[in-house]
Formats: sequence, C-alpha cells, structure tokens
Amino acid sequence: ECQVTGVEPLPYFAESSRERVIEKGISERIRVHNIAAQNMKFENQFDLVTLVQVFHELPNDQKGAILKRCWHALRPGGKLMLVDRCAPEKAADLHDRRFTMSILEQWFEVTWGNIVNTRTEIADMLETAGFAVEEDSAEVVPTYWTFIAASLPAG
Repeated sequence: ECQVTGVEPLPYFAESSRERVIEKGISERIRVHNIAAQNMKFENQFDLVTLVQVFHELPNDQKGAILKRCWHALRPGGKLMLVDRCAPEKAADLHDRRFTMSILEQWFEVTWGNIVNTRTEIADMLETAGFAVEEDSAEVVPTYWTFIAASLPAG
C-alpha cells in the first residue's frame, strides 16, 4: 500500500520508467518526476528517502545541498538510506576487501568527473544537512556502505 516517488534527471530514463510503471499497472502507487535532485521542492512528504548507488554520481559540490533537499522532503522522524561505495580513508584501507571495488570504481568515476567520497565525508555531509547517522555498515550490501540517518528537527 505504499506510495513511491522517483526522481530522475534524465528525460529518457524518466519516460522509460513511467512507461514501465504503466505496463505493470502500478501507476496509482508510483510517480516518476523528471527533475534533478537539487531542484526538488518536496516538503514533509515522505517517510523514507533512498539514495542507492547514486550518491557518487551527484556533483560533488552539490551533494550537501541535495542532502538538505532530502531532509526537507522527509516528514518529521523520517529516515534517509544511502547505499554507495566509499573511498578508502587511509593507506591501511587498501588491504580491506570492502574497498576493492571502490578503488577500481573511483578510477573510472574520476575520468567521468564523479567523486566517490569517504565514509567520514558522507557522515559529515549527512550531519551538516540535519541528519543523525544511526547506522553505518558495510555488512548490509557487501562492498557498499549503508548509512541509515534520521532527520533531526530544524534548529
């Protein structure tokens, strides 16, 4: 019975998503907006916002503002779930299997102009945007980090 709202900045992918929603007969529950995350105007509408394998694709200089837009989109007490790769923080991390794909992916992402952030950078951005990180785990989805963050009251 949940309602789902998708945000997709590229017109082709937004339209193809809408077509699939119609084909599956679930258009009364799922909406897809062709909008960039930094332009979202949702206010207190959602219980959960998810960013799954998308954070590294966002412009690095706009990630904090996008997280703040997510904070505004959540109802009081809402949660944000961010799942993405994290860059190593120190040399010893290069020997940690959880960073193997992050290291490889970062090489490709840099060539495209994207940044894979460290866990500390992501946690700091979440806190600055008004979230309290409740969980930070590499065990939920192997080789990815899952952050669960609660929206804090404004103030």
